[in-house]
Amino acid sequence: MKFSSIFSVFLAGLAVASPLGQPSSSEDLAIREADIEIESSLVARTADKITPEYTKVHKAKTTIANGRYYAFTIKWPLGDGTTIDKETPAEIQELQKKLGFKHIGVILGKVKDVEAGKGKNKHLEKDFTGQLYHLIKNADGSAQLDSPKNYKLTGQTEGFFRNGQLTFLKEISSKTYDDAKKNAAAYFDAAHRVYSVDNNNCDSFVRAFETKL
Repeated sequence: MKFSSIFSVFLAGLAVASPLGQPSSSEDLAIREADIEIESSLVARTADKITPEYTKVHKAKTTIANGRYYAFTIKWPLGDGTTIDKETPAEIQELQKKLGFKHIGVILGKVKDVEAGKGKNKHLEKDFTGQLYHLIKNADGSAQLDSPKNYKLTGQTEGFFRNGQLTFLKEISSKTYDDAKKNAAAYFDAAHRVYSVDNNNCDSFVRAFETKL
């Protein structure tokens, strides 16, 4: 038997033995070609751009949507070493015993979840642009609104926000978001200008601010 004949028989045997087999119709062939094209496009696709702020917010509220505004509380847990304000060690200890955590504030922000680019450059962009509203104690004993502070888990504020634990509060309107600074500042009237572990602390502010959301 000629070598060419032997080789043809060998190839035929491989085709029969192959788990993929031969396309039984032009439709099967088209499906295979489409699958290969999809796999190739996935390999070449530009990586999605997902910020750490979005990742942390999504963990607290999985059903967030593009263009929507949301409110979260952020708590620093017991024993956390983050420097937040001018509370004395004794005040911090008393407050932690009273509240069960070190500090609390409210974060308001807007979600971005869009598809960008074209062709092989098509990718998802996911971000959360938020601001922190919270009460701090000054060295002179006064209470102050330390807000708005941009919620960023990178750069200069990375260490400040790293250990903050988010809990979903509610979805809010764009107007509520826009009015937040004014409404937060309104808390600091004559009755709330002096810090008190008992009745004018970070949690006191959060409870009052929540009613404006």
